[in-house]
Amino acid sequence: MSSVLSANCGCLYVVPTPLGCYKDITLHALEVLRQVDLIATEDTRVTDKLLTHYQIKKPLLSYYEQNELTRSDELLAKLQTGLNIALVSDAGTPLIQDPGFRLVAKAIELGIVVKSLPGPCALVTALVGSGLPNHYFSFCGFLPRQDQALISFIEQLKESLSTTIVYESPHRLLNTLKHLSLLMPERLIVVARELTKPYEEYLRGTAKQVYDVLATRDAILGEITLLIAGVQESVLNVQKQARARALSCLLKEQGLSNKSIKDLIATHYPEVNKKELYQWLLEQVKEI
Repeated sequence: MSSVLSANCGCLYVVPTPLGCYKDITLHALEVLRQVDLIATEDTRVTDKLLTHYQIKKPLLSYYEQNELTRSDELLAKLQTGLNIALVSDAGTPLIQDPGFRLVAKAIELGIVVKSLPGPCALVTALVGSGLPNHYFSFCGFLPRQDQALISFIEQLKESLSTTIVYESPHRLLNTLKHLSLLMPERLIVVARELTKPYEEYLRGTAKQVYDVLATRDAILGEITLLIAGVQESVLNVQKQARARALSCLLKEQGLSNKSIKDLIATHYPEVNKKELYQWLLEQVKEI
């Protein structure tokens, strides 16, 4: 529960900044950056270049993962004295895989007004431009670094119906694509690289096709957004039906009745058509 709003407190603005092209910043964002008393930023050098481009001069305070805890308290104290503060990241919308959650959550708890501005976000830009289904998607941040954890993550995607969006380091991308091409070679994926920048690139195809293309390059550079299509529901249903029938055969060999088998399958595969399965079991008996 948030506290009663205090009229004496300043306002915390969450301000998206361009992914690469400076022209993508909104007029609202520029207005806020010109009016606030202080800008908290992931990297003061990056933000200073943006501000210089738009002839804005404001005090900057570094706010990144390693100092987030202590710096949040400092910023909250300044907000409580009435200062208005803008929170920005190096690129895109703050809090999306960038520091800021603790600051925003605590500000709300203390009754400080938080205003979130709309603007650039890599995962949304990549999804819209990918050509993959976008009515149902999930964002999972950065992928696990350890191979076993990465493999487990990919295994979970085999039956996912949604488009999955992740951020990936250019240094680890090829390893990730290698595992995808081995575990789900025909799954459609998109690698979106250097979004809105001069060398923007979308690589579309199956996991194996995209891996084969990138494996020939000397180096992979830039910010990477990786999108993995969900399995088609019809394909997933066929796969589950096949597994249900395979399990039914094993249970039949153990002497279970058709009704018992149908009831067990209903527990493990609730989406499988029970009438069709029962009919299939009866036909299996006829063939023996």
